Amino acid sequence: MLVPIGVAFAAILGGAAAPSESAQPTTTVQGYGLSIVLPESWEGRVNRASPDDAIALEASTVPLPPLGEVMTGDRLGSDDAYILVNDIGTLGVFDARLRITIDPRDIAGPWQGGFPAGASFAASVNDRDLMIWVRFGSSPNPGDLEAVNEILATFSAAPPDYPRSPAK
Repeated sequence: MLVPIGVAFAAILGGAAAPSESAQPTTTVQGYGLSIVLPESWEGRVNRASPDDAIALEASTVPLPPLGEVMTGDRLGSDDAYILVNDIGTLGVFDARLRITIDPRDIAGPWQGGFPAGASFAASVNDRDLMIWVRFGSSPNPGDLEAVNEILATFSAAPPDYPRSPAK
């Protein structure tokens, strides 16, 4: 069973849309049991560089850097946003959070990588420990945060299909 969690994300280009305007075309980005629905204007991917690396779900209002390169704040304009969800496995170190949102009190910055504003937190969903980074090209307004929370409410993580601990 997929468990949706709202993870605050990034502003839709052009600002927040009213609920009646939210019927814009979307695309689903999924892989390794992680999934999110993004507006067509967003770019996203799920990848794993090697079996020793975390599974990474990335999404952005700007083109993502080539695999192996790191997203930096200088790639974002003032209305842009980037999110990174790293699935670090089944360590059991984080508390479950079924509804994750960002409000203005969560925004801080500047952040490493040249990001002026953003938030970071950890969560566990279906025994998957997740590190979540949200970065903005400038300090988001309340409408941007509302739009982000609506987008990230589509995030889901299926239970892992690998054992919780190594076989002996």
